Amino acid sequence: MNRLKNMFVFSFLSVVLPLSAQAKPIPPQSPVLSEGVIINLQDQIDYCSEGLNNKRIFVFNGQMLVLIAMKLGQNMPEHSTEESVFLEVLTGEIMVISGEQVQKIRAGEALLLPAHHPHKVNAMADSKFILIRSVPKSVQKQH
Repeated sequence: MNRLKNMFVFSFLSVVLPLSAQAKPIPPQSPVLSEGVIINLQDQIDYCSEGLNNKRIFVFNGQMLVLIAMKLGQNMPEHSTEESVFLEVLTGEIMVISGEQVQKIRAGEALLLPAHHPHKVNAMADSKFILIRSVPKSVQKQH
């Protein structure tokens, strides 16, 4: 059975799950979210014409929330992760492609990506989305 058929599309705003590293490590930076402070996630990142832009919003209890901005036509090359990753689109629309399966995810929708399943992401519009995942071991050593 195709493991990707087990992907779930949700429409809710926040979930904390044990999730994993993405294909390319995110460089060390200070998280932008402090306890008790309200922020607008969409305002925390700008689009980058040279490629996707990512920003770590917080790290807590072995989990991290990463914000990603992609302009129309940009893509994230095929990669896989060691654990499941929660993805939620804040604005725009992205396409997640894994093998023969193609899924469009729009603002307000979310997807749980299975572990060890190669996939790539294409921006169908200027888009911003979040990933919740486990902190990569390379980043844990720096803290």
